[in-house]
Amino acid sequence: MFYTIGDVIRKRKTDLLLQQAEELSERKSFRKILYNLFLFIAGLALLVSGGKISVEAAVSIAGLLNIPRVIIGLTIVAVGTSLPELVTSVIATLKGQTDMAIGNVVGSNIFNLLFINGICATVKPIPVPEAGGGQDLFMMIFLSLFLLPACITNKRKIVRWEGAVLLIFYLGFSVWRIYSG
Repeated sequence: MFYTIGDVIRKRKTDLLLQQAEELSERKSFRKILYNLFLFIAGLALLVSGGKISVEAAVSIAGLLNIPRVIIGLTIVAVGTSLPELVTSVIATLKGQTDMAIGNVVGSNIFNLLFINGICATVKPIPVPEAGGGQDLFMMIFLSLFLLPACITNKRKIVRWEGAVLLIFYLGFSVWRIYSG
């Protein structure tokens, strides 16, 4: 995070997007800033509460159907906690702000893998689940290796067919994990 912040500060003078954002922010009135801040906080609160409600409902349903916790974590909870990233990335993509969409997803994953896992493991060691934990980590590594060339080919774009392959991999992995226990 220090590297990213430092990089932004260094590039602030040469980054056209940051210059435009600063000019735009200077033109906005204080009232508009407060309104946008309110919308941001309200949207964040709704996203958090919506994610929480969807996860709690899914866990309750899965508990009634006797689905193992690891499956709930890999599917239902993962989708529920990723809804904010999904909504943010889709909106950013539709508005042509693909840097924001990719940064949101990659940043969120790096933050979760390193920061959240780091804090949790510092508080109490985290055992890798015996029921498929190694397989899940292997799949994550495999898909990351698939994603790397996808990101640097086709003029540095993830094209539709690659997105479809990623979706198929996710759905296939989820079905495999559900039926393999």
